[in-house]
Amino acid sequence: MKTIPLFDFRKMPVILVYLFVFTFCFAENFNLNNYVSHSWTTNNGLPSNIITSITQDSHGYIYFGTYIGLVKFNGSTFSIINRNTSTIAPFLSARVIFENQKKQFWVGSNESGVSIFSDNLTNCSVLPTELPSKSIRSITENKKGEMWIGTTDGIIRYKNEKKISVVPNPENNGFKDSNIIQLYCDSFNQIWCVTSLGNIYLYNNKSKKFDIYKPNFIQKQKISAVFQDSRNNFWFGLSNNSVIMVKFDDTSTVPTDNSEYKTFVGKYGIIGECDVTTFAEDSNNAVWIGTDRGIIIVTKSGKKHFYTQEEGLVSNAVSSIYSDRENNIWIGTDQGGVQKLTKSRFTSIPTKEAVNCILDDKTVLWIGTDLGLYCYKSGTFIENDITKFCKTLRIRHLASTNDGSLLISTYSDFGQLIVKDGKISFFNEQNGLLVNKVRVALEMSNGNLAIGTTKGLNILNVNTGKIFTYTTLNGLTNDFIMSLWEDNEERLWVGTDGGGINVIQDGKISQTFTAEKDDIAGDVVFKIIQDKNDIFWISTGSGLSRYNGETFFNYNISNGLGNDSIFQILIDQFDTVWIISSGGISSVHLSQLESLARYEDNSIEIRHYNKSDGLFSKGVTSTSLSTIDKKGKLCFAMAEGISFYDPKQINNITPPPAVIEGIDTGKEFIQPSSEKKIVIPAYNKRITIKYTGLTYISLDRVYFKYQLVGFDTEPSELTTLHQVSYTNLKPGKYTFLLRVINSDGVWCTDTAKISFTKKAYFYQNPFFIILTILLIAVIIFISFKLKFRIMEIRERKLEKIIAEKTQALEDEMRNSEKLLLNILPEPIAKRLKQNNDIIADSFKNVSILFSDIIGFTKISSQHTPDVIVTALNDLFSRFDIRALSMGIEKIKTLGDAYIAACGMPKENPNHAMLILEFARGMLKDIEEYNKTSPVKFSMRIGINSGEITAGIIGKTKFIYDIWGDAVNVASRMENCGVENKITVSESTYNLTKDFVNYEEDFAEIKGKGKMRIFRTE
Repeated sequence: MKTIPLFDFRKMPVILVYLFVFTFCFAENFNLNNYVSHSWTTNNGLPSNIITSITQDSHGYIYFGTYIGLVKFNGSTFSIINRNTSTIAPFLSARVIFENQKKQFWVGSNESGVSIFSDNLTNCSVLPTELPSKSIRSITENKKGEMWIGTTDGIIRYKNEKKISVVPNPENNGFKDSNIIQLYCDSFNQIWCVTSLGNIYLYNNKSKKFDIYKPNFIQKQKISAVFQDSRNNFWFGLSNNSVIMVKFDDTSTVPTDNSEYKTFVGKYGIIGECDVTTFAEDSNNAVWIGTDRGIIIVTKSGKKHFYTQEEGLVSNAVSSIYSDRENNIWIGTDQGGVQKLTKSRFTSIPTKEAVNCILDDKTVLWIGTDLGLYCYKSGTFIENDITKFCKTLRIRHLASTNDGSLLISTYSDFGQLIVKDGKISFFNEQNGLLVNKVRVALEMSNGNLAIGTTKGLNILNVNTGKIFTYTTLNGLTNDFIMSLWEDNEERLWVGTDGGGINVIQDGKISQTFTAEKDDIAGDVVFKIIQDKNDIFWISTGSGLSRYNGETFFNYNISNGLGNDSIFQILIDQFDTVWIISSGGISSVHLSQLESLARYEDNSIEIRHYNKSDGLFSKGVTSTSLSTIDKKGKLCFAMAEGISFYDPKQINNITPPPAVIEGIDTGKEFIQPSSEKKIVIPAYNKRITIKYTGLTYISLDRVYFKYQLVGFDTEPSELTTLHQVSYTNLKPGKYTFLLRVINSDGVWCTDTAKISFTKKAYFYQNPFFIILTILLIAVIIFISFKLKFRIMEIRERKLEKIIAEKTQALEDEMRNSEKLLLNILPEPIAKRLKQNNDIIADSFKNVSILFSDIIGFTKISSQHTPDVIVTALNDLFSRFDIRALSMGIEKIKTLGDAYIAACGMPKENPNHAMLILEFARGMLKDIEEYNKTSPVKFSMRIGINSGEITAGIIGKTKFIYDIWGDAVNVASRMENCGVENKITVSESTYNLTKDFVNYEEDFAEIKGKGKMRIFRTE
């Protein structure tokens, strides 16, 4: 063992200062990398790339103002509302959108004034008063419910369908410019006005006029926007890509010359005529400031961040920013469409290379890669003596010991590194290890170290330095050690790369578990853990295995696991099982796995994580080691770095509103309305009910459950579809119920419903039906009386004729069916009778028998044809009877050859043994036949097992035949057979070797070359 001094404690003061400075600088938790971005343009459904405004109404719909109309977004589809698409909308453009306290939706256009929508946009009216200009630039509302509308030529104040006043008039209000670009009502019910010349005004409630606002901190600067945050701080956007934030002083409702303020400059410095266009505040009280050159983000603590096209913004020309009730950030741009930022479920820390292993060492995270070791603490990577020493080393595994030592397993000349008390030691080939390539290491309960390498297991006695080894020479099933685990009984579980698991107890290999013995799912064992209930979970290359100490249960694709290459599982504090596989990261609750193991369920539901959750990665390496840190946060070793997930955090706790958008009858789309009932005409054969869930996080994981009361007997299964169709509904009243659940498992609070009536045709009216029945009854009665005598005579004659014809037909059908069953298997015959289409099937597990009579040509020349035919019929009839009794399918006879199969058309797992027993029976039949027959026969028989194709050939003369390589090989087995013996291929031998004694031989097979063959009697 070699020791190297690792740490100089004289450096401690310097390091403490460094850590203090770092912690202070990185205390800010805002990070744009923690957002998942999704954008829409005209290329993926957004009707316009120029967005003028964004808002969310009380129902939950997101609306975009554009120059081609109002765009409504329900999370899956966009719809345009303008005078070309709607019968009630008078406008072409939607410059400004605003929902007031009455839940009326106000739309200000460039050319048509103000439109007021109500009842979920089903009704619309135009502002019934004269406007200074029909080109609208801003709409706001004060606490009294008064609406303020800014136009290109002044302002109107409006309430209760009555114009209160028109302001300003440039001549008597002191306005230098009546072109209004923003009206804003603050929390003190004060109205602010910003004009196109960069002036800002404040409405004076006493004088009923606007007074110009020019404190010292503004001076001669041009104002482009005003905003008040949740802490009552005022923000003034300037026309030079900068912002002034004035801290709130509770002595006044208006910032004064004495107010404390701070200036924030955009990323590209102060640039003239680059307006601040919009403000928004997110759920963490960070203020988002949109400009012509990108976004400035100022956090609650005053830290400044930038978001431009360099950082992923779709366009630097930001026109609007909106934070919805799920805390998504919506960004509208000029020419770049819309971008949505959602808080990521995962936080990613990039590294230069793939991460192989992670260790939470109480105060830091150690990260092992192919190019060295990282130390991660408090949000940053720290370089220290350990990381310097390990630079360029290929780190394969990290672990810690009870005394705080760090175990670093490497593929390097150092082999296994041990860091303890400021010193580093290492064990390699020179001091006892089997090989320098160390894959895994752990401290055992007795203090010794188990070190797994690519050439065997090493047990290091830390007190004496002696090493004891385990290899295939002394009992291991495989020398490549992949994983180690010491269980509660101090047994060491050793997972190997291809040899399954070896369990070492008291220094000896006490058990082995392999896939060949039907224990574990696969023999490549990546990880082994034992959970709090003492259940072992084994991650293999062929699935996940559960072992309760007595029996194994295996999970794979067939029962819902989603992927068979399982590299590792982690079980968090909420009993969620996190599955790390070749397919990435997925999860399932432990209770589902347990229910499946108890055979209470047939499958499990796996949740997969991807880009929509903020998991941007190519995946994980097969040998990666992830972990759960001391705070319960999951740390995943990914191909690009580390991804963190906090299971305590539920991203979206906002219940998603369930909304039924309407009923499509094919001729019209009927929206829900409180004013009129919905009636579906009788001639409507098909209706489609369209619905949505107004949630905008992980849109692909929004699920619906619905029921049409009056038609469906129970609610539907969960579905991601946004519509359902019904055909040929009976007349009556129906109610459609809808519920929605978001991606975090939060259900809507209210069930959405829509009721409608399906009208009946006149002939479906009960009165009409009664009259019709009575009329038919009268007609039948009269007809019966008139024709009774004639019918009685004819009935007797007809009964006689029918009886004769029926008997003849039945006899004919029996003969035809018997003939068909003699030609074809019963299931095939039934299918042929039901359907005249081509019948062809593939069978994977079938055994085929070929047999022929040895020297048949010579025998035939010694007897008359009648004698030969009689002899063959006698012999083959015996075979037929035996085949029928044993469930063997006779395929056909070709002269002296008899061909049969087992495992088709009905599958039989015991097909190989059955066909072999049938072959033996054939030999007995020949022996019995030869005792009494004047014509003596001997046979050779060949059998092969495999996949075949079977089907019917012919249109007028049917034959049921089989094809495939397995059939050809069976024929070759018969060709190389010997008299009165059975020759089988290797595939049949493998299926029957445990029950039959064979003689092994080799034969040159046409088209196959030299093959192993096996013979038996």
